[in-house]
Amino acid sequence: MTITAGPRPSAPKPAARSWYEIRNASDDVAEVFIYDQIGEDWFGEGTTAKKFAKEIGAITAKRIDLHLNSPGGSVFDGQAIANAISRHPATVTTFIDGLAASIASVIALAGDQVVMASNALYMIHEPSAFAGGRADDLRQMADLLDKVTGVMVGTYADKTGMSDEDLRAAMAAETWYTAAEALEAGFVDEIGVEQSVAASFDLAAIGFRNPPKTALPTPGVTATIPKG
Repeated sequence: MTITAGPRPSAPKPAARSWYEIRNASDDVAEVFIYDQIGEDWFGEGTTAKKFAKEIGAITAKRIDLHLNSPGGSVFDGQAIANAISRHPATVTTFIDGLAASIASVIALAGDQVVMASNALYMIHEPSAFAGGRADDLRQMADLLDKVTGVMVGTYADKTGMSDEDLRAAMAAETWYTAAEALEAGFVDEIGVEQSVAASFDLAAIGFRNPPKTALPTPGVTATIPKG
């Protein structure tokens, strides 16, 4: 059974890919780009969170710039990634370059400072799962989903100061925030300049229930890590 806060199995099977890249900008600054679905997907494709955690743990730079443009992915991979970022001794600044949705919205908050591009989007929703089995199996999965929701609510509440009730309502509604709205709600600390890398994912194919009608440009195009 897989719990996801992002793409559903209805999405076309992608080619094997790495969803992140780590660069040394200088001796003191490292850049981390997460620009795709996070973790292993429904088809067993993609790099694991374990590999990511090992590589980020090896960074010796005093500052990490974390760039995000992701529709989410595996909840447990995402939580592991957020924890790996949080425990790193470097000062981490998160830059939401295009999209921080689902579990990517949790990873974004692992930074000490969160900067969101003026044309980016931030989305929170309840985790989902696809499961089979007897009635007891499905009840256990429902209980697990409730617990995962509670963990995510706690992360959002710590950052924003919002009440659990308000956050649960926002998650149930699949709430999309513009940069100004995310700043007002307390999810981000600063609005940055517009980013040309704010490419879109096919939100309908991913399976989101309430995507904005005017989201990111060029639906269906997978975002590409910028060359540096």
